[in-house]
Amino acid sequence: MLSAREVAQGTDFFWEKGRGRVYCLRNRGETVKDPSRQPINQKTHDKMTKTTDFLVIGSGISGLSFALKAARLGRVTLVTKKARVDTATNLAQGGIAAVLAPEDSFALHIKDTLRSGAGLCHEEVVRMVVENGPARVRELIELGVAFQHDQNHRERLDLGMEGGHSARRIAHSLDLSGREIERALLQAAAANQRIEILENHLAIDLLIASKAGPAATPPEPYSDRCLGAYVLGPDGRITTWLARVTVLCTGGAGKVYLYTTNPDIATGDGIAMAYRAGARVANLEFVQFHPTCLFHPQAKNFLISEAVRGEGGRLIDRQGRHFMDKYDQRGDLATRDTVARAIDSELKSSGDDCVYLDISHRPAAFVRGRFPNIYATCLEYGLDITHPRGSRGSLHVRRSSHRPHGPNQSGKPLRLRRDCLHRPARRQPPGQQLSARGGSFRPSGHPAMPSGLAQPVPPGIPRHSRLAGRAGRAHRGVRPDHP
Repeated sequence: MLSAREVAQGTDFFWEKGRGRVYCLRNRGETVKDPSRQPINQKTHDKMTKTTDFLVIGSGISGLSFALKAARLGRVTLVTKKARVDTATNLAQGGIAAVLAPEDSFALHIKDTLRSGAGLCHEEVVRMVVENGPARVRELIELGVAFQHDQNHRERLDLGMEGGHSARRIAHSLDLSGREIERALLQAAAANQRIEILENHLAIDLLIASKAGPAATPPEPYSDRCLGAYVLGPDGRITTWLARVTVLCTGGAGKVYLYTTNPDIATGDGIAMAYRAGARVANLEFVQFHPTCLFHPQAKNFLISEAVRGEGGRLIDRQGRHFMDKYDQRGDLATRDTVARAIDSELKSSGDDCVYLDISHRPAAFVRGRFPNIYATCLEYGLDITHPRGSRGSLHVRRSSHRPHGPNQSGKPLRLRRDCLHRPARRQPPGQQLSARGGSFRPSGHPAMPSGLAQPVPPGIPRHSRLAGRAGRAHRGVRPDHP
């Protein structure tokens, strides 16, 4: 890891232990207190060093949702390695699962989730996520997300069906749900004066107290702290961002696989940075494979939504034989992991490159109306999904890496151990200010928990929490919602 002196490119920059657990930043002969302890006068810093209250890394649904809530408490700087829309969220199609219909229930959703998790979920966390789901969907609607409504009952949402669910509970925007959510969140963030979004800025490492200089080593092995991050700008210069709270919302690492539904930015940066900082990572083997990614020589990573099977699509082999019933009694509506393994088994047995997803038995007008993006994209590759299977019909699909189920240990402030990266801290140390959200953290429910839950949308930042307290010290006397 680069030292602070090297990163600052020649500035006299290092951390010095003061009294007790207070650390100081010395910059060209001037000394100011630790930015996590009290506000810093920006004028005392070199132009290569900047400060903020909340540093959010990643501009997907988790990063933007957190930024909008954190902006009530302080200034938010959100950095993203490419354009702000270059996220996995923007490519998502299906929607968000929540109990939104009168005939559905929390108990049924919890039962489906626990079954999908194959006994590996923590029930109390599953219950929390499920019971908070409807409120998170309503929150997105209030932010401007245009989910589809039932044509016969305009006050109700048009809920989709997906594998692993025993009821219709998927709030969607046809097959462009992720794009619509990203649009609404970006629009809300752009309108917030406390949120600054820096595009084409790459976070290269976290700034950890014990690594900023020999004098900064904390007095106890479990009391290390994150003070911000080193960020590479589009001009090739590295800026040291000091923050009271640093949040990793960097998504997964799908690009390590040959076939993936992920965008090019999914390279595991946040996981690596958290590990180098001393955070515990766990369950790296839990990588979800989406069963239906378009298999075409000209298609890079086009996902075919699980909702296609939810609306009647059937998986067949080259001979036109339906095969899912021999793997699971739920057939094509089995969970993703079951369907992905079934496809893998079929391909290994037959030697074929792909299987086929056939929805040609549904009315063509329905298919074009429900899946306009999938229909139009497949036409570009010469595939008309409304035609019977043949050279012009059926979707050629195979399983593809989709997302890790959160390698970082927790959505709570991460515990950093300075002397042994792979071992967890035994207790919660003081002064923590590193957290992870979305695909870059492991929900306590367990990585086997199915996707589609409203988990990436944080329920809020309690006013009594550590994160609120960190930023709140800089804004005493300022109303939380005042811009």
